[in-house]
Amino acid sequence: AESHYRNALAATPNDNFLQVAYADFLLDRGRPAEVLPLLARSLQSDTAYLRVALAHAALGMPDTANYTRIMAARFEALKQRGDDFYGREQVRFALYLQHDPGTALELALQNWKVQRAPWDARVLLEAAKAAGRPAAASEALAFVAQTHLQDPLIEPLAAELRSQRHTTEARR
Repeated sequence: AESHYRNALAATPNDNFLQVAYADFLLDRGRPAEVLPLLARSLQSDTAYLRVALAHAALGMPDTANYTRIMAARFEALKQRGDDFYGREQVRFALYLQHDPGTALELALQNWKVQRAPWDARVLLEAAKAAGRPAAASEALAFVAQTHLQDPLIEPLAAELRSQRHTTEARR
């Protein structure tokens, strides 16, 4: 996957969607320092800015709080313009920068009503786990099972939540 990302970036170096997807790839592999130069010229993009903020948080940088405040202001500006639904981005922001799993879960459930891509399933599973509410992820778990989704990050998360759900149900 990495060589494909690099080849694609060589062909279209200013493609924001590609840059953000590669940044997510790097964040998932514990390589947040590589996100910073990748997105340094794309900070006008809210999706890119969020990944930079996530990279700063992952690196434990002292300016993470400032990036978090600015990202919150960007989301508020989007809302003021009537464009307030960046579902999975809002979930990740609430979960990993604001450290608010309850809000993240609410946002993930709202997002799930309109978007059902693997990333949407993932953020719902992550938020349900963080909020300690595995049953809230039931629709995403059904989606993973029905589609036979194979993803090295989603599969173990889904298995963990299924197990927690069964344990909770068995106690009743």
